[in-house]
Amino acid sequence: MVKWFHRNYFAFCDRELLQLAVRSGHVYVTRWLSDHGYEINTPELVVAAAKTKNVTLVRWLIENGPTLDVSTAAILARKDNYVEAMWWVPEPERVQLVLEAMRNENRNLLWWLLMRTRFEEKISYIAISGAIDEAAASMREWLLDNIDDDEVCRWCFSRKRAISSGEATSEEHLPPAKRARGD
Repeated sequence: MVKWFHRNYFAFCDRELLQLAVRSGHVYVTRWLSDHGYEINTPELVVAAAKTKNVTLVRWLIENGPTLDVSTAAILARKDNYVEAMWWVPEPERVQLVLEAMRNENRNLLWWLLMRTRFEEKISYIAISGAIDEAAASMREWLLDNIDDDEVCRWCFSRKRAISSGEATSEEHLPPAKRARGD
């Protein structure tokens, strides 16, 4: 039907037709519209897709639409069904979500982001480990109890603190990818 409307030049507002496809959870129609010039230009479409509980559509919109802003990513992260969507969120936005989760003491989200996603950029390590150093004592204690022992996120904790206490060498606190390369 959408193809027929398109072929016969029926006047539809691009945005309305695309929104209708997304709100209805139709991945195929959404993709077809995008392939035929309907622009995916707003992160609100991702939120609308999340309401349909169509994970495939949410992922496709994240991968083919504009970069998610922090507020849209936060909306997804708060929904249990979509926390996995954080794998598809660009690293700078995930860093902001980590910082927000730390400020709001959202421990479930914080644990998930730190343990289930990768951070590759040095600036990400600096921002996150700096925020941990500045966090409330209760949050630092929780992080040490729940994250510090895991090799995946050992880099989160201040290298200086670990080295000065004699716990490890500086190389042990580099992210796994950096240790492997010998950086």
